Amino acid sequence: MDTYNYVVGTQTIGASYQFTQEPILVETARAILAMGSSTLKFSLTPQGESAPKPHTLAETAAGDPAVKAVFQMPFANYVMWVSPLGVPGGGPFAATRLGTELQELYDLTRHLLTAYTGTGKSFYLGNWEGDWLLTRMDPNYAPTADEVQSMIDWASTRQKAVDDARRDTPQTNVHVYYYVEVNRVRDAMDGKVRVANKVLPRTNPDFVSYSSYDSQAGDVEENFAEALDYLQAQLAPKPGIPGKRVFIGEYGMPLLGNSAQAQASLACHVMRAGLRWGSPFVLYWEMYNNEVTPDGRQRGFWLIDDHGVKQPVYFLHQKFYQQAKAYVADFTARNRRVPSCEEFGLAALAWLPIETAPSANGPLVQGMPFVDELRDFSKVFTHTDHLVFDGTNPGYFEGRALRVVRDGTDKPRYFIYHGNGIARFKITTYAFGGFAGTGGPKVRIFASADAQQWHAVDVAEETTATKKGWARVVLTPAKDIAVPAAYLKIELRGDAAIYSPQVGEVQLFTVGAPIK
Repeated sequence: MDTYNYVVGTQTIGASYQFTQEPILVETARAILAMGSSTLKFSLTPQGESAPKPHTLAETAAGDPAVKAVFQMPFANYVMWVSPLGVPGGGPFAATRLGTELQELYDLTRHLLTAYTGTGKSFYLGNWEGDWLLTRMDPNYAPTADEVQSMIDWASTRQKAVDDARRDTPQTNVHVYYYVEVNRVRDAMDGKVRVANKVLPRTNPDFVSYSSYDSQAGDVEENFAEALDYLQAQLAPKPGIPGKRVFIGEYGMPLLGNSAQAQASLACHVMRAGLRWGSPFVLYWEMYNNEVTPDGRQRGFWLIDDHGVKQPVYFLHQKFYQQAKAYVADFTARNRRVPSCEEFGLAALAWLPIETAPSANGPLVQGMPFVDELRDFSKVFTHTDHLVFDGTNPGYFEGRALRVVRDGTDKPRYFIYHGNGIARFKITTYAFGGFAGTGGPKVRIFASADAQQWHAVDVAEETTATKKGWARVVLTPAKDIAVPAAYLKIELRGDAAIYSPQVGEVQLFTVGAPIK
């Protein structure tokens, strides 16, 4: 298992959809691992599979099959919301809860240290947005001195549980830490009574998690640097935990009301801010969306959407991991040691240049065609799963070595291009046994200004027989797209014969560019 901390990561909490029969925690953890991450954030709660049902955090960690499955995956770091299962009522910081808080976090810490000794894994135990707990979800509420003291007692009890368990449990090469999450840091900087300025200095937790939506407007990188500096200043040094102790536990934006490129741009800026500052983690919210509007629309806090489409921000993360792991391997080979956090952070800034944050694959130049011969997906903005490149029988396809085709499913699949001002296109496809399927044309084209609202484009077909029952079908718009599009979607439909249709080449044109 690779235990180097690559800092950048994501999480899976409350996902509103899934694509397999596995427990949703397991499915999303696999997706996070496949993207390249070595860090998993989730809520440690029973997943509904255990018999008998667990009654404590330790029983959940030890006995819930889904939780055990993700702990066995090769993640180096686990960041978890933990709330004891056996607590009485009375509010989150009620004195009657403290005994149970102490016992359950103590037992959980001992279990993790014992079960995963020697693995190199690290576990971070904490809470959801603490300022909402303190202010009763009201940004205008001023907590009383007694309420602040109750939260101090609560956080101190939880830290003591972890400290005592670490002291009492023999362990090797495994770590458990406690963190407090804050989310109204700008309020604290303005002098309001909040967790950052009233609780952290009195508790000094191992780490602080910053749910950072209040720093995402304006100059993002400057805002984050100020907020992270402020939080770090509330902490006293702690033996055995060197370096910065504040991490970005949540950031992100919904696609609803924004664009996929804005999501990627924000992520690029926040990653840069965290890496430059030295944050232990920078965690995007999240792999699958968790918020749905009352009328059933996904808000779009996602890396993979509810149709299985990987978003630009997903590819930003994936490319980061590829570059990060190559850098660490090369650095280690040359220096016979791994890079420090500071060395890694500075090197990583070069992989996140600001000008590429709103990346448009294949930007159009006025009057010039954009051509994708489809040797790979490097010029494609995004695409669904189950699309591959077929290289068999090029003689049937006029010598084209590769074509895009569905694989493993007879359901519609698509890929998307992005380039402002798309007015025309010429798409070379190949169909077996005719271009018409039972549900209409085997390839359909859609245009959009924002990648959210799509409009079908009427096409003209030019069909030429090739070999062995195959035909080349060239698609062009029946007329110019009425409002030049920023996005063009190519959807492969077909029938049960998933090898047809295939797409061999895509050309895109701006207004006035001749189609050749």
